[in-house]
Amino acid sequence: MKDASILGLKLMISQCRNLPIERQRLIFRAQELRNNEFSLLQYGITDGSIVHIVIRPVANVDIPPVNHNVVVNMPYQNPDDEGAAHQINVPMNAMVDNIDIFYWVRICRFIKIMALIDCMFLFLLGFSYFPVFFLCLLSITGYVGAKYLKRGYLLAYMICIMLDVGLRIYFIYVWQNNSYDIVFLAIMMIFDLWLFKCAVQLYRVIPLLSMEAKNRIIICNRVGFF
Repeated sequence: MKDASILGLKLMISQCRNLPIERQRLIFRAQELRNNEFSLLQYGITDGSIVHIVIRPVANVDIPPVNHNVVVNMPYQNPDDEGAAHQINVPMNAMVDNIDIFYWVRICRFIKIMALIDCMFLFLLGFSYFPVFFLCLLSITGYVGAKYLKRGYLLAYMICIMLDVGLRIYFIYVWQNNSYDIVFLAIMMIFDLWLFKCAVQLYRVIPLLSMEAKNRIIICNRVGFF
């Protein structure tokens, strides 16, 4: 039906595949369909749209076996006037080995944003300290590594982060009489350490991902500039 809600779609999936609503995450065009009260049309879902499902892992509960695709028929309120049944193809294989794909998409996005910020900061600093331009170029590896899941680039970026931390420690020593600059550099160092942790996590998880999971993350990484 035209005004079918997201909750209604989840109920149909639950009935068809014995998949509880609380374990369903519906994704359409890299956007999670969070509001159960919204209609399909409010999210831009039309006939033939493909909605991805991420199955939330539950402790000590196995994911029920599912086919790769399931067709959910949603009849119109007035079939005589509106025509045939409304069909939405829902791939059910977005959850691979209990790995939350969209968690890692968010991690990739964070690394990409911070890599670009680092690049701009180091580029401006390079006008005063020319060797810093090298770190500016090295920071781009973080963007490439996170976007395409390249471990070699991520490793290079982790080295860049540690060099960046060392550079900030040096500037804190040089500018020890300027309290504002010291506070700013200290905050940036905290961000750098958190960023390093995220990069290490992504570096470690890449070998554990199936080819299908990698492809899904890379596809999501292509949505938007970040």
